[in-house]
Amino acid sequence: LWIGMNGAGIDKLNTMTGKITNYEILEDEDVQKFQLITRALYEDKTGRILAGVTGYGLIDLDPETEEYNSYTHDVIDYDELSSSNVYGITEDDQNNILIATYGGGLNIYNREKKTFSYISYDPDNPSSLVSDVLYGIWQDAKGMYWIASEHGISVWDKKKNTFRNYTRNMCVPNNITDNRVRNIFFDSNHNIWIGTESDVNMIIQQTNYLS
Repeated sequence: LWIGMNGAGIDKLNTMTGKITNYEILEDEDVQKFQLITRALYEDKTGRILAGVTGYGLIDLDPETEEYNSYTHDVIDYDELSSSNVYGITEDDQNNILIATYGGGLNIYNREKKTFSYISYDPDNPSSLVSDVLYGIWQDAKGMYWIASEHGISVWDKKKNTFRNYTRNMCVPNNITDNRVRNIFFDSNHNIWIGTESDVNMIIQQTNYLS
């Protein structure tokens, strides 16, 4: 069991023995543990652990060797993360790492080429990503990516590269009641649970999305 700590890095709990192992990340960069606030954890298909750490970007950890790579935002180098505040991580079918950032939109890391590309909110395009302030990204059973943001939900069809956005609209029935979406969960019955800043918003059938 992997645990992202608030001010203590990353722990691994062996649920059989109760042993806890702490991984010393970023210590060689003179970063104090109390500064390490882990916002996201994800185990990729190869067994590596990816962590989003507030202010320190993306940590790519090999749990066997305890060696890691770190990626942060660089105002000069546009081939790095668009924001060092990583709040959500997942992986696509091509083994690219999809990264939801706070303030930098959606980042796509191509591990093979070791390059980043970006998708950002476009105020002139109502069908773009709904916001650059993101809190997480999750893939549903149909292969769509649900993205939680400060201004609603974007559902991304990656194959078509299109977005369907859901924001609060008091004139529309069965709509989300708070744009400040923090978490999304798909249960075993294919219902979608949406956690917002104010409440657990609703349960909906995935077969009909938010209609």
